[in-house]
Amino acid sequence: MRGRRTIAPMTGRVACSAVMVLVLRSSMALAAAPAPSLRGPLAFASLEGGFATFSMQHLNRYYIDRKVFFSDHLDKGFVGEIEGGAFIHRAMQVGVVLAYAAGSSESDEHYTLDSLVWYDFWYCDAAFLGGGLLFRYFPYMSRSVRISASCKVYGGRGATHVGYGRRPDERLGKDYGDLNHTAPCFGASLCAGGSLCPLPHIWLGVETGYRLLRSATLQNSADGSAWLREGHDINLDFSGFVVRGKVSIEL
Repeated sequence: MRGRRTIAPMTGRVACSAVMVLVLRSSMALAAAPAPSLRGPLAFASLEGGFATFSMQHLNRYYIDRKVFFSDHLDKGFVGEIEGGAFIHRAMQVGVVLAYAAGSSESDEHYTLDSLVWYDFWYCDAAFLGGGLLFRYFPYMSRSVRISASCKVYGGRGATHVGYGRRPDERLGKDYGDLNHTAPCFGASLCAGGSLCPLPHIWLGVETGYRLLRSATLQNSADGSAWLREGHDINLDFSGFVVRGKVSIEL
């Protein structure tokens, strides 16, 4: 009986010690194991391109409408943007944007007025090139689908080129027309969109919204004089609705 009384407490102590050793080893193993990553992407870059409507009220009303050889208004065109930035939160992006917009009004190939006056091919091109800042919020996010709302502010320069004949092959940033004007442009946009993730780190999406983007009074590139027609200043107004497709890479 004495032997049993002595062995029983010793057996309990050994079992308790073994359990404590197992718990300690398990805790150390869990502490040493790498924790699963819960962070989202840190940076992004996007390429966007699409279509936009332009207002251009003064340019259309006081210049293009007064020239009989132009066949249509300058009221639409191409828009493109390059974005880059970082995620400040899993559902928020901030960054910079490089923006471009361009449109044109043209004459017919040849235009004859009362069989007396002959015009060659005429064009009136308008373009904007600038940069800005962006903020984007994702109210809904899943592994493969996102819904976004974004705000951007822009600053840059707008330019018009009026001329006839064949345009040069390289035109960006050059005065290639017979009549060239330029002015600073400022604006902002609000857009909403959606995107899908077909491959890891790759997102394909569409954004649409409204952009307000206007220039000051255009000035002649040669002598700096203001462009006035019938007492009205001529400026560029790229304001209108925008639809862009986009490809994004996130890391």
